[in-house]
Amino acid sequence: MSTPSPTRRGLLQSVGAALVAARSHAALALPVGDEAFIAAEKEIQRCLAQLDRMPVDEEARDPVYDVLFRVDDWIRATPAASLAGVAVKLRRLCDPELGLPAGDSEHHWSCLRQCLEAVERLAGGGKG
Repeated sequence: MSTPSPTRRGLLQSVGAALVAARSHAALALPVGDEAFIAAEKEIQRCLAQLDRMPVDEEARDPVYDVLFRVDDWIRATPAASLAGVAVKLRRLCDPELGLPAGDSEHHWSCLRQCLEAVERLAGGGKG
C-alpha cells in the first residue's frame, strides 16, 4: 500500500499547527519532531517556487514572503529533536540568500547552538 502524497492544504495545516505549537515549545525550549520541520521546509520550498512564478511586483509577493519568513523564523527558533530536524535547520542556515552568508545575526548563532546541542544530545554525550 503506497503512502499518499501530501496535499498543499495538508502541508499548510501541518506548518500552521507547528507554528502554533512552536510558540509554547520554543518558549520552553522543548524539541519538536521531524514532521514539523519537514513540513516547514516543504512550505518554504513551495513559497520559493511560487515566488519564481510571480511577477516582480513587490506588493503581490509580500504575502508569500511573510509566510516564508515566519516559517524560516520558526525553524531557527525551535530546537530539533533529531538529526532530521538539525539537517533542516542547517540547510536554512546555509541558504545563500537567507542564511549565514546573508549576514551575521544572533538568530543564526542561536540556531547553530541549538544544532550543536541536539547533535551532542543525540550522540549521547555532552559538552567537554
